[in-house]
Amino acid sequence: MPVKSRRPVKTVLGVSAVGLLVAAGAFAMVAPDRTIVPEQNFVTDTLVFQLPPLEARDTTALEFEQKIETRIRSGDTVASILQRLGIEEEGFMAFIASEAATRKAARGLVPGRIVQAALDGSGGMKWIRYYHTPIAEKRANTRPSIC
Repeated sequence: MPVKSRRPVKTVLGVSAVGLLVAAGAFAMVAPDRTIVPEQNFVTDTLVFQLPPLEARDTTALEFEQKIETRIRSGDTVASILQRLGIEEEGFMAFIASEAATRKAARGLVPGRIVQAALDGSGGMKWIRYYHTPIAEKRANTRPSIC
């Protein structure tokens, strides 16, 4: 039995592919008509907000807070860190000594980690945090922040 040639199928597919590419190129070459601009409508509206009188507003969110931070150095103690941060909070060291969790955190200060604090407008301490590294996450549960 004679073998049928595949040449006519290849020829038809090749001519069809070339024809499609020429048609696509022709459409790509046609530039859109840019003289026709669609109509634009602009809508404007004025909103009026009634604010409560200044005396009735909650101004606690407007209180001053200065955040400061330092990295723990080798040989640092809680007292040296507080001195470097410029914090002189009466009774703070007594608080650290009285609580077991804060004593443990104060003994486990690791050089390179961060201590951050916030001061109010009069220079008093609002809060203080001792940040642990992600590697020490397991130990973070047993070594709480100094608060």
